[in-house]
Amino acid sequence: MKNNLAKIKSLVRSSNLSFQEIDDLVEFLSQIDEKSMVTLIELFEKNPSWILIFYQNIQAKKSALNTKDKKTWNKIVEKERLDLLKMEMEDIKK
Repeated sequence: MKNNLAKIKSLVRSSNLSFQEIDDLVEFLSQIDEKSMVTLIELFEKNPSWILIFYQNIQAKKSALNTKDKKTWNKIVEKERLDLLKMEMEDIKK
């Protein structure tokens, strides 16, 4: 787990996120299970632009939860679904 946490920290730190955003994302990622972490490492190594997309998704979900806005939550989940489909289609093209 420590090796994967170090690896994902390195990937996140190499992104265009601000120092605060990096800290926030690393804190979140340090709490996920090993299998999910490995999946994210593979995703971030393959396409580093997904680091920002992932961070924005997490922030949007936090905001929707804090405001208890179900409509916003549903929009976020739908966007996430579309993003994942887009990623899948990009993989098929390669």
